[in-house]
Amino acid sequence: MSDSRVVSSWNSRCAKIRTTLVYYLSRKVINIGRESLVMTLTTYADTFWGGDLSCLDGFKALSRRNHEGKKICGEVEEYLKKRCKLETDYSKSLSGLAKIFKEQEQIGVLEATIIKLRSELDAMASAHTRAADFFNSQADLVEKFKKDQSVNKKAVEDTLSKAQNAKISQLSKTKQLEKTYVRRCQEKDSAEASLREIYTSSTAQAKEIDKARIKATKAEEEANKADDAYKSAVLVLEDSRVNWEREMVAACNVFQKLDEERITFLRQELWRAFNADSQIALDIDNSCEEVREILEKCDVVSDIDAFIQARGTGVDHPEPFQYRHYSKIVPSSDNDSGGSSEGQYTNAPYSEYSNEDFELPNSKPSNSKKPFSFPISISRKK
Repeated sequence: MSDSRVVSSWNSRCAKIRTTLVYYLSRKVINIGRESLVMTLTTYADTFWGGDLSCLDGFKALSRRNHEGKKICGEVEEYLKKRCKLETDYSKSLSGLAKIFKEQEQIGVLEATIIKLRSELDAMASAHTRAADFFNSQADLVEKFKKDQSVNKKAVEDTLSKAQNAKISQLSKTKQLEKTYVRRCQEKDSAEASLREIYTSSTAQAKEIDKARIKATKAEEEANKADDAYKSAVLVLEDSRVNWEREMVAACNVFQKLDEERITFLRQELWRAFNADSQIALDIDNSCEEVREILEKCDVVSDIDAFIQARGTGVDHPEPFQYRHYSKIVPSSDNDSGGSSEGQYTNAPYSEYSNEDFELPNSKPSNSKKPFSFPISISRKK
């Protein structure tokens, strides 16, 4: 490998460095403070590098970040799915509560409130059902988004991994050739030193001088071969490094884009999820307000009066129950017939006798004794 190619490669590398510096200076905002110089870096392509050619810390940090982002997406998806189940179960429970109140005729405002309560419980259940459907659809969106991000990440990771493996492999090969090159150069220097020593020796024989010359020549050839191989490896490594750096910049841009999309998407979905919570609360409050508006009209006196007007049974009290003698309750029998005469005789009207016609067992004795008699008029039925 000629020295001109090495010089050309070095000039090309310097040009790329200058271009990179111009790019950096054009992208950075320099804020000069009192005691420090602060550079604001806003892109992954600016900040995830390493000083060593074999360093992969930047790529590892970005991969770890993407993995954590995927984990967060999974947690949001799980939250939405469980929230969907919770809303569904709660909706069913509210519907069950509404069935406690049976259909009934309205008498008064309180009864009307109960009927309204049933309908509003159904409305609340419907609100929670809508929320469950919303959370379920959002969980599906998060799952799809997570899969799309994984596909995009895998594509850029595969490409960058190939470039990184090629760079690491070539770096290892170049270091090995560098060691060989150094060893060959040391052998060359040693052979040349031995040849000079023999040349200056007065006792050296021609055979020894030829042998030393051949050894020095062979060592020089080996050193030149090692030098060419080393230079060639350095050029190949430079190409690998440039390719890896290009892929690394592309990967950084993709990782940053994925992060930006993930942050925007999750922020939007969480915002919508909590808007759904607010809507549920608003729907429930509206239902509660409907019930409260009826309860405001509820009055004890009015409800009592409404029941009286609708179900009142009358104002007349029943007459006191009067004591009647056995003979006044059961039809009397004909003593001469010697048997029951039920259905053959009728009692005289109650007006034909009074309680004064006989004494009660616990009544006080009267001053005048009257003969006991039955003032009953009996007539035979025809």
